[in-house]
Amino acid sequence: MRNTSSGTVLRILYSAALLIASLAGASPALARPSTSGYGTTVTGPRPQEGNFIEIAGQPLRILVGSDGSLQVYHQKYSQGATYGTAGSGFFLAVGQTVYGPYYIPFTPLRQEGPFGSGTSTNPYQVVTEGQISANGLELQIVQTISYVNGNNYFQLEWEITNKGTGTSCFKAYHAADLYFADDDYGIGYYESQSGAVGGFNQARDWFMVFTPSPRATHYEEAYYLTIWDRVSSAADLQDTMDMNYIDNGAALQWDACLQRGQSTTIGDRWSFGESEAEVIRSGETIEEEQPETTAEGFRQTGPLTPGITTYVPTPLDISTDPKVIGANLLLAAIAMILFTIASEILNRTLAKNEAFLQRLLRPLKWLRDLAERANIGKRLGRPVWFELLKLILVTLIYGFVFSLLDPSWKPFSLTGVYLFVMMAITYGIVGLADDIAQWVAARHWKLASSLTVRPGNLLTIVASTTFSRVFGILPGIMFGMPEAFDLDEAALKNRRTENALLRVAAGILFLLLFAVWLPTALTALILRGSWPEFLLVLVGGLESFLLLIFAVTVQNIFLQMLALPNTFGRALARWSKPVWAIGLLATTFLFLHTLLNPRGDLAEALVATNMLVFLITIFLFLAFTVFVWLFFLIVNAFTQKPVVHAPGYLAAAPAAKKSTFWIWCLLIVIVALCLCSFVIAVIVVLSQPGIISTG
Repeated sequence: MRNTSSGTVLRILYSAALLIASLAGASPALARPSTSGYGTTVTGPRPQEGNFIEIAGQPLRILVGSDGSLQVYHQKYSQGATYGTAGSGFFLAVGQTVYGPYYIPFTPLRQEGPFGSGTSTNPYQVVTEGQISANGLELQIVQTISYVNGNNYFQLEWEITNKGTGTSCFKAYHAADLYFADDDYGIGYYESQSGAVGGFNQARDWFMVFTPSPRATHYEEAYYLTIWDRVSSAADLQDTMDMNYIDNGAALQWDACLQRGQSTTIGDRWSFGESEAEVIRSGETIEEEQPETTAEGFRQTGPLTPGITTYVPTPLDISTDPKVIGANLLLAAIAMILFTIASEILNRTLAKNEAFLQRLLRPLKWLRDLAERANIGKRLGRPVWFELLKLILVTLIYGFVFSLLDPSWKPFSLTGVYLFVMMAITYGIVGLADDIAQWVAARHWKLASSLTVRPGNLLTIVASTTFSRVFGILPGIMFGMPEAFDLDEAALKNRRTENALLRVAAGILFLLLFAVWLPTALTALILRGSWPEFLLVLVGGLESFLLLIFAVTVQNIFLQMLALPNTFGRALARWSKPVWAIGLLATTFLFLHTLLNPRGDLAEALVATNMLVFLITIFLFLAFTVFVWLFFLIVNAFTQKPVVHAPGYLAAAPAAKKSTFWIWCLLIVIVALCLCSFVIAVIVVLSQPGIISTG
């Protein structure tokens, strides 16, 4: 028997209200006005009987309703895991209209099962298919329930296909009125790494959770009427849980937009257990065998929307969750402090030992001079047509290499060609914008200057693309520019002139950053509306182009702000260290919050591939700085310093020149240690499960 409680009284009153409403000819679909325990008026669905197919397994017995509702029984307890015959269901909210059990029902198409023998290779399955058809909306929903006999969990999966003529955006919910261990009351539970939500009983010896796959957009555990009110009003779940012992419910929410003919698959694992570890770790092997069918981008791909661009957020996609913002601010502050210390030590060390570096790098200077002598452009007198031809060739190479960042790139498809063209134009725009601005400024100040193309930068883009593909970083590392601004070396000796030109470059890049990103808020709103298909495709293509420029600009501004030689970050640091530190903090936060960790709290960020690679990069930069400082510390100890004698004293005999053999041995040791550190860092990253991209 259900315990007598305020929740029971509410349900009794609700049933009476439904009876009166039905006698009066009112529709009961949403007619459940009740006052919750929190003093707010909410509405919720009524438990109802339906046609069910049973999966008679052990220890779980699962009832699958023809309307998409569910009830689960565990052999340890006589009552079901949710309140009522059908206390759990799948719902779709399109605009403010909610479809699913208890609301506007899906149009039933078929329900079949149970299939299978209950083994891991042939699980029990029940397939329920329904559809939504209204006002041009045409969505098909295929629900598949899978259970391997003997497990304390089962899998729920919903494939949603847009059969209509336009783009359809919706919120999908899996919601349940929870019932723990024959008791209607429970305490909320959430696990940040997997995104699992649910609860446990007062004795904390019976857990029940929903683990989403892919990760849900939102989640919530709260008073059961609060959950139903969120669903009935098509509202966003609040990403919160209630730790009080209450008559509770829980839900997951996925947001998606589908263009005509597109489909997406979402689902979760419904687990039971006597401990937290049991419900979270249950089914890991089974889940790894499931193919990943849905990407975790911000939007769906399309003819002019390559997959890589779906991982770049518009202003409307930016997370406002305080936990995500706080995590990225903390990580940005840590990175800023470490980069500031390391870059200051490195710059001071290199500047102090510039003469030794010139001697050490003399072989490289010889190679550079040899390349200059073989430079065809120099022999031709650097004609404009030759530099233009070289620029076109190099940008095409950039477009090809960076297109490889998209694991699904098909070069001979419409989407593939568009991605290639976008990449080439993007790097031409971003790379040329600051250089052209500096060139114009230099010409205005009557300084000898030129724009040239440096194909040697191709090594950087090949390395960053390879790194991104090996470690599965999305949208990928996009460092490297195809051209450069050359100024007469005599002019560059004037620090004020150099700083002025670098300020021009910084201003242009920041202007470009916001000029291309802010309009994507408008394109995102257009794509969420009901417009002709060709218009949505074109707007999607424009949005992808703008977002790609934004991603490239963000990354290269971040690289400039690291205060490396010949960057505006270095010029800003020379002018004011505090201003540069604040600027580095802001750009690092922007980089993290938009590209590296747009949706994860601190716990999730520390296990995400993008953030692991970022943190390891900081470690390697620090290690390199320490090695360089240590190397020159020992080198200077070996170097004989001149002794200044007071007048009247005879100079001592010149000291014998010390052998540089040990210096070269030290250099080899330090290089070996750097390589070992890099190898160890790579091994750490590779040891994380599923971190290598197989796309």
